[in-house]
Amino acid sequence: MDDTLRDQITAAIAALIRDVMPDASFHEKYGGIVARRPHDKPTTQVCGYYVYQQHVALVFTQGARLDDPEHLLEGSGKLRRQIRLESCEDIETKRCRAFLEQAYGL
Repeated sequence: MDDTLRDQITAAIAALIRDVMPDASFHEKYGGIVARRPHDKPTTQVCGYYVYQQHVALVFTQGARLDDPEHLLEGSGKLRRQIRLESCEDIETKRCRAFLEQAYGL
């Protein structure tokens, strides 16, 4: 994946998170960018995105609690799940907005 595509995916994901979570605050953490609900005390980390050599990962902090009948989320830990994005089209086809809306509602 080239830098241009990575930049396009991360810009689209950041814009989508801002659209779904207009009150989110963004912070660098764990080598990526995390989005938090600032009105919660303490603040609640909802999701984050991380850039890798061949993909961008959209990670959900409470991903194991999300409804995923199509098994689009990857991971098997207690809490976190992720979506691997290799193109801008993946953002739509892997239902990122629906997962963000669910995660924001938890």
